[in-house]
Formats: sequence, structure tokens, C-alpha cells
Amino acid sequence: MSFKVKDDRKAWDEMVKRVTQLSKLEVTTGVFTGSFASDQATNAEIAFFNEFGTRHIPSRPFMRTAFDNNVERYARQAVGALRKIYDGKHAFQVLFPMGNRARSDMVKSLTEGSWTPNKRATVEAKLRKSNARTSRRPRKGFAPVRPLIDTGTLRRSIEFVIARKGTFDGD
Repeated sequence: MSFKVKDDRKAWDEMVKRVTQLSKLEVTTGVFTGSFASDQATNAEIAFFNEFGTRHIPSRPFMRTAFDNNVERYARQAVGALRKIYDGKHAFQVLFPMGNRARSDMVKSLTEGSWTPNKRATVEAKLRKSNARTSRRPRKGFAPVRPLIDTGTLRRSIEFVIARKGTFDGD
């Protein structure tokens, strides 16, 4: 039995370049400050208030729950990313699916989580607000009883960004 070893310096240098590029990037997933939910608060503020709670809003940690429930999958994805880099993929090609997966997990957590129900006063206020916007019955998908689900604006504002480490500040 015999085998041949080929030293391909160019291929090695390319892989090192891709790994170096990957090591300088990070994926950030969440609700960023750029989008406004209303004239009173940004989606990022609403997400923060619900994630950590306030005096009047119970904590509904949809972001932390999504991460905690999927941390092992994310670790497997990171190992798989290195394999893909070895196979010739570039950093953005491996980070994009990771960001998209984390975003999907966060949306699922927000939508399907068993959160503390809205108080009756909150439900009534949401119904009044909805009725003030339109004289018709509430729109399809309107769920004033379910926490974190009202207009769908918060859910749609969950996104991910791939940026150089330490450069993305949420704006």
C-alpha cells in the first residue's frame, strides 16, 4: 500500500485566510434600535422591557430562552462552520445560516413561549386601541390575550447582523 502527500501551500494559505476572516467576525441576533414600534418606544425598548420585566410588565425572556434552549445546536453549528471553512466556504457563507437559525429560534420562542398571560386591563386596552384604528373587527392574527403577540411588529423586528467583532452597537 502506498500513498502520496501533496503540499499545496496556496490552498493552505487560502484556508488560513478564511479562518482568520471568520475569527474577526461575529453574528449578533436580537431587536436593534433602528425600528420604532410606536411614537412612544422603539422595538428594542419594548423587547428589553419584556425580556427583563418592569414594575408593570413580567419578565418574558424570549431571547435568553431561545439561546438557552439551543446552545448545544449553536455549538454544533460552530464546529460545522470550521469544517465548511476547511472545505472552501467563506466566512459570510457559514455565518449567514447561523444568524438565520438564531433569528428563527428567537421568533419561535417569542411566538410559542408559555409566558405570563396579559392582565385583563392590558387585553382591554389592546382591544380599545385596535378598535380605535379601525371600525371593523380586529385584524387576522390579532391576539391581545397572548403576551408579545399584538401587531407582530416586535416579531418582525428580530434580525441578525454579521459584523467585525466589537464594531456593531445595535444601531
